[in-house]
Amino acid sequence: MDVRVGKNNKSYIKTAILTTSFPDHKNSYRGKFIEHFAKELIKRKIKPFVITAKIFDKSPFHEEYDGISLFRFPFLSENRLIIEYKKTPLFRMISYMISCFMCTVLLLFRENISIIHAHFILPAGLIAVLIAKIFNKPVLLTAHGSDICVLPRKSKLLRYLTIITLKNADFVTSVGEHLTAKIIRWGIDKDKIMTLPMGLDLETFHPISKSQDCDFTVLSNRNLHPVYDLDTLIRSIPEILKVYPSANFLIAGQGPQKEHLRKLATEMGVYDRIRFLGYVPNDEMPTLLGKATVYISTSTSDGTSVSLLEALACGPFPVVTDIAANRSWIENGKNGFLFECSNPRKLAEKVNIALGDRNLRETAAIYNQKMVKARASWGYVIAEYLRIYRSLFNGENK
Repeated sequence: MDVRVGKNNKSYIKTAILTTSFPDHKNSYRGKFIEHFAKELIKRKIKPFVITAKIFDKSPFHEEYDGISLFRFPFLSENRLIIEYKKTPLFRMISYMISCFMCTVLLLFRENISIIHAHFILPAGLIAVLIAKIFNKPVLLTAHGSDICVLPRKSKLLRYLTIITLKNADFVTSVGEHLTAKIIRWGIDKDKIMTLPMGLDLETFHPISKSQDCDFTVLSNRNLHPVYDLDTLIRSIPEILKVYPSANFLIAGQGPQKEHLRKLATEMGVYDRIRFLGYVPNDEMPTLLGKATVYISTSTSDGTSVSLLEALACGPFPVVTDIAANRSWIENGKNGFLFECSNPRKLAEKVNIALGDRNLRETAAIYNQKMVKARASWGYVIAEYLRIYRSLFNGENK
């Protein structure tokens, strides 16, 4: 489906994508789902100009690849992500916002941008709304989870800015029903909100045949940040090994807790049973997921986890935390298990049940593959975004 600027105009819609998270270099997985989103837009004849922060010295300021025009604006990052600071670095945030504002305005005029689409409400959404109001451009915001469930709880100011930003958007999408419900409770017009997950390429993420005599493999592919609580997985492993002593454990991810988690594994006596894989390229993830028996997510907060959706498409049995984001996709005991956050004993209990019930695992895999095809394929997700883009360009949401 092509979305053109007008009936008599052969040019295509140009959208500025402001995002807090985007791959920083070739081997970066951070914000990979936004890159996938941009590439799907290109297939539908929409030209994306991605604007994001230059966090690391080795990241170039400008790149052109696969049809994406990527612009990284400089700010006082000191080669660290904002989330890595214990307290919100106010001065760095101000430099971030000023630099992003200037970069976006320059691009707006140089490329005759049609729509501004911001991913994450603060700070990207706030900047997008300010620019849209000043220059009379339609603006779409997409909420991904922490920007609704975590950041607004840090201070009254951040909550106020989040709500004001949402109220001033022309349209809002969120990746989960729990996020949509919270946004509506804040007084945002429900008619300008839609729940849409980030999509999946089901030609890439699909089941592979497993060897029937292989040992059980338990996989986590969340990054090594506190919010993903890999401590709980490591603390659960001794109880799993008591029942299934030949089980293997894979942790695929990178982050600041790497050494802490390795030390914890040593203290728990399970270091030699875990393979810390570090960064795994996205094109290798389907094979890794396909060979896993059980998929684990110990995250204490989430939007709709793209990692979970990928796992559902590839077939391992999901055992994930009992949080609102996961309850939208997992019916406990039917197509996966939910367990209490930060409870290693409960996690081990659920994993042991899953490993012992092959029929449950196989039935769940069939159900999950059908579900993600119906609710999270890129074909479905992008078609909905194209309708929103067309509506915004035609002024139907003003």
